[in-house]
Amino acid sequence: MLKNYAKLPKFSRIGVSLFLAFGLSLDFYKPSEMRSQQPELDCRVSTEAALSKASLLQALIRAPDQLTKQRYEQMVAEHAQALAKCRNQKQPKVLGTWLRVYPCDLQPGSLEQTLDNIANYGYNRIYLNTFYDGRVLLPQQDNPTAWTSVIGAEAPRTDLLAEVIQKARQRGVKVYAWLYSMNFGSGYGKQPLQQTAIARNGFGETNLADPAALPEVKHARHVFIDPYNPQARQDLKVLIQAIAKRKPDGIAFDYIRYPQRTLPGLKDVRDLMIYSTSSFNRLLQRALTQDATDLLYTYLAKAKVPAKLKGNPKWWDLPPSKAMPGAKTNLNQQLWQLVIAHAQQGVVEFLDRAIAAVPKDIPTSAVFFPKANLVSAQAVDPRLQPWHRFKQVYEWTPMLYSACGNTDCILEDLTAVIKQSEGISSICPVIAGYWGQTLNDRPPLEVQLKSIYQAFPKLQCTSTFAYSWLDPELDRKRRICR
Repeated sequence: MLKNYAKLPKFSRIGVSLFLAFGLSLDFYKPSEMRSQQPELDCRVSTEAALSKASLLQALIRAPDQLTKQRYEQMVAEHAQALAKCRNQKQPKVLGTWLRVYPCDLQPGSLEQTLDNIANYGYNRIYLNTFYDGRVLLPQQDNPTAWTSVIGAEAPRTDLLAEVIQKARQRGVKVYAWLYSMNFGSGYGKQPLQQTAIARNGFGETNLADPAALPEVKHARHVFIDPYNPQARQDLKVLIQAIAKRKPDGIAFDYIRYPQRTLPGLKDVRDLMIYSTSSFNRLLQRALTQDATDLLYTYLAKAKVPAKLKGNPKWWDLPPSKAMPGAKTNLNQQLWQLVIAHAQQGVVEFLDRAIAAVPKDIPTSAVFFPKANLVSAQAVDPRLQPWHRFKQVYEWTPMLYSACGNTDCILEDLTAVIKQSEGISSICPVIAGYWGQTLNDRPPLEVQLKSIYQAFPKLQCTSTFAYSWLDPELDRKRRICR
């Protein structure tokens, strides 16, 4: 089985360790020509050491004995110390990756090998998908939340979240619990109170029924909620408290926004997902006079009111939307500005309440798209993500996914984020792509990293999306082991 091993590219051979650990044929592992160009990575474990560690793990699985266990644990500890020393001397100090674990990882050695691979690559932080697609990474018999367990009845007492945290730390890797926040998933909405929590537009549509929604957003696993709804806020609070009991090194809030659409910008107020009961009523309460209530109600129903002002309408002031010009002389623009500010205020309040549920000793991150907060007098980005006002979190995690054939657009987005980061303790951008390979106008990850740290040498943290991209075949096998 090993006769062709020496012909594999040096970097790519690290990935072989998982196959060796579980006795899989190398026929499944066929690196492409591009992989052969992958560069050496700072802080990675040598190929020989990675294979030696995998062999010890394999032996431990097949025939457990105390001596093999001690040798394996000693090597894990030595690699953890070396990783900490190296990352302290290299940029970035923190290099993260994004990970999802599966029921298949309950198989002996699977989780250990996955975490070994992550440490072998030089990563010292994991963003672990803990709440996604309407499922939560909690044991079935200790799950107080509104969602089902990722593991379920297959292993009702197994706390995979706690296991990942413990075993990752043994390898010198910290774990941030990564949560889909305003995206509650298909398991939500079955109870009457939950039904009222789902976000709707002015045509009564959820994101699943919206004809202009992106295909992936319309998928049944993505159900967006009304950020003003008290039931949704309470359900997320219970989830956060349950996760915090496992003492992750941080909690990262993702999907703090409304759903994306095929339209580049929304111009009709009825397309906004602010017509659920809680949001709608809260918006009407912002009117200070009956004239204001009547005008606002008409505007929400018809997307337009007569240009000529009648009566004395007044509304509560809200923080203005980013880049929203004043509209003192145009009543329809005044109302448009009010509604946009209301929608964004709901997102900010939702995140702030979520952060308040996290113990003070656990840092929080906000994951966002740098261009998702763009608005004008005529149109608004459908996501309505006012990340520039996410000021209660410890860390900003901007997704630098722009693709333009070089790193200019990535640096442009990062520059925009840094300019508005006053009061934020840390910025840890996410970049997407592959090591040693250009993909869809995205330069290789090492090219992106070099460009970022040439422009911003004081940046301490970066992550790459995602672990599954390091070797999709390995990830597929972990997903469908049965």
